[in-house]
Amino acid sequence: MSSITTIEQALAALGVTPRTLGDEEKAALDARGYVILEGVLTADELAELRREFDAAAAAQTDPGTAGRAETGTRHLDDLGARAECFRRVGFAPRVLAAVFHVLACRFFVGKVSASRSGATGGRGCTPTGPSTSEAARTWPPRS
Repeated sequence: MSSITTIEQALAALGVTPRTLGDEEKAALDARGYVILEGVLTADELAELRREFDAAAAAQTDPGTAGRAETGTRHLDDLGARAECFRRVGFAPRVLAAVFHVLACRFFVGKVSASRSGATGGRGCTPTGPSTSEAARTWPPRS
């Protein structure tokens, strides 16, 4: 039986502390609802994510996946089930710290999804996870 009983303990076990995000990053989240987290990924990790995203997009048989029909934009859901590199992004301490700062409640990382506009020339992959839907805001994770 795990001794982790709170979201704060779970986050600490994953490397998140009250100082994981700086004051400016927290202020950006509060003011704009987003923050650019510099240095979360190395150049090699980013290249791996792009390769895996492109491979998943090439294998996609339905361009309207997830009910999206925007022209020129590829949307892929549950990339974490496809490759470990996407799961690592969802559990990066600074990403988890940002999610917890915004939600200020328990949450469950359910999946990592992404979209990329065709107009970006392959440079604009936008992660859209972790999942924070009401149904997924539970800790500890369901077994």
